[in-house]
Amino acid sequence: MAEIEQRVLQFVWEQSPDQAVESGFLPPRLWEDMTTGAKWRAHEEAEELRSAVARASLNSVERLAAQYHVYCADFVASSPSVCLLNHMTGPVGRLGWAAWSWPLAADRSCDTYIERLEQFSSYCEALLRRIQEEPETPQYSALPVLSAFIAQVDAFVDAEREGDGTLFLPLTTARARGASVKNRPPGLLEDVLRSVLALRQAAVELAKSAQPVSPLSHAEGGAERYAAAIRYGTSTDMGAEEIERLGRVILRRTDRRFQDLFESGTVDMACPGSAEDLMEDFRAAYRQITETLPSVTAVQPAMGCQIVTMPDEHAAAGPPAFYGPSSLRNARVGSLYVNTALPIRTRAWEVLPLTLHEGIPGHHLQLALVDEDRDLSALLRVLSVNALTEGWAVYAETLASDMGLSIPPTEEFGLLAYQRWRAARLVVDVGLHVHGWSVDEATGFLSDKTRQDPELVRREVVRYLAWPGQALGYSIGAQVVTDWVKARRNQGASLPAAHKELISMGSVPLSALRSSADT
Repeated sequence: MAEIEQRVLQFVWEQSPDQAVESGFLPPRLWEDMTTGAKWRAHEEAEELRSAVARASLNSVERLAAQYHVYCADFVASSPSVCLLNHMTGPVGRLGWAAWSWPLAADRSCDTYIERLEQFSSYCEALLRRIQEEPETPQYSALPVLSAFIAQVDAFVDAEREGDGTLFLPLTTARARGASVKNRPPGLLEDVLRSVLALRQAAVELAKSAQPVSPLSHAEGGAERYAAAIRYGTSTDMGAEEIERLGRVILRRTDRRFQDLFESGTVDMACPGSAEDLMEDFRAAYRQITETLPSVTAVQPAMGCQIVTMPDEHAAAGPPAFYGPSSLRNARVGSLYVNTALPIRTRAWEVLPLTLHEGIPGHHLQLALVDEDRDLSALLRVLSVNALTEGWAVYAETLASDMGLSIPPTEEFGLLAYQRWRAARLVVDVGLHVHGWSVDEATGFLSDKTRQDPELVRREVVRYLAWPGQALGYSIGAQVVTDWVKARRNQGASLPAAHKELISMGSVPLSALRSSADT
């Protein structure tokens, strides 16, 4: 691996250790640095790395990717510490995710995993101190986000205390693979739960004076942070006004057909009656897609994908489904996690677009093939780009007809609703973080445009509050991917060949994809 690639990876993984875990590697730090001055040290290192990247012998795509990832890591490091008290990227969600994805190939006996859990208390103490010390903490405390975090902590603690949690799953998996694994240290679970509950108490105290709307819409420097969040989420320099306008244009294009389907009386608006019914609906959709997959891809990943129930700590405040990447290095299959928490709010028409997006030919096809492609440089294989990852998955939802799938009115409605959902996100994200929309305003807009369950929509809105800019990558990325594939088709490439070429580029910023489409 080239020295500059190693330096970029090291820096990114120090600011976001879970990115290393997700890729099947042990991070250089088990938890990020929360000591005084860490933000400034990270920013100084980022500045030096940018200069080093500019001087390094990289091709244009690798250079763009390196610059983008250094920028994102610097952005993460500079975020107000209170923003870590959220259910999307905060400590509790990270504990749950690492339990499912721990890099066993690099830590067969799980000694490092245990060490990570042992360091968790110190990490939480440092995080709490920094939250208390930072002057921006009151401005950046958002009540809906803190409330979702509290609900997540409660679900996590209950599951672990009842013996249904996943915290020590890596130890069980390692033993099943024949590794020699030590027993977990006495009191370790209690230490982790005590630390998690300390974070919960901090969230409860902060909630007493927290704002009900996005901090970025009123806090000093909020506009600049949102501009940075847009670049983080989209890998472009688009402005908020342009993004909002694009979302409204896409919605207007599909208004008539969407309304006609909704009023036709032919769309099944019911939710599955039980968790098992919902799981079987996803399995059936996955089997159907698998049979026709060769029509849109010339190559498939070596690692498979399983459909599993979403862990409690994610289901408590999470989406209908999400994907956990496979890892050839760790013999880890991909996972399509389905939220079966009661009451079930996922409707029948959501199953097909979710399976296409989270499974195949969406996240699993793209991310697994990139992970397994050893011809790619580390910069393009190991580090993901949000807008390309999510953009490809949204684009994958549009391939149902190319795959010859049966698309009766319920499925057509669902596919259209999900395209509209991503377009409406552009309006809602800007509404929240620029215009100061309330959660109720954003929920009403999104539910009206997609006909999704209002309670499920509210969860999504809180997610956008917790993670500014991330949701913008879906629709914007899909537009760029669509344009790129169309350009290759116009040059004579078949659809499978165009897809193979795009995926073989690796994980690249949208600017690189745009420039390659013009050549």
